[in-house]
Amino acid sequence: MRCLILAASVLVFVSAQSGSGFLQGIRDWFANNNKNDFTIDFVHNYRFEEHDITGHHLIVAISDVSSDRSCHLIEVTPDWAADLTNDDKVHIISEEIYQLITTHTAQETDLSSDDLKNIYGDTDAIRECVNHKVFVLTYKPSYLTSG
Repeated sequence: MRCLILAASVLVFVSAQSGSGFLQGIRDWFANNNKNDFTIDFVHNYRFEEHDITGHHLIVAISDVSSDRSCHLIEVTPDWAADLTNDDKVHIISEEIYQLITTHTAQETDLSSDDLKNIYGDTDAIRECVNHKVFVLTYKPSYLTSG
């Protein structure tokens, strides 16, 4: 019963946030209250995480939906790594990656669990991607390629 009351209180608090819609409020609350998590954005059924702990700077786009359990690893290059500190650019990047994945226009390579372990050595990505199809996605933000 206490959990139900706590959950309802959180939902009321989040939805009452001025200047933001209900879903944006949930996104903001989650981002601000899970500092130990790697999550940087949510786009539809994808959770976007930033991993920079193994010498490989990655964004991992994770879908836990049963019909689309997938992990897409994107290698972050130095020319746009600093952009991940800007919330507006993070959302642009997440949206672009989401569009590439869902329209099946991304350049992707299948990756086995062993490859994930041997190439990247990212134990958190390995844990997050168990029982998921794993891909490496080639990506560069559009604002760096246009003009």
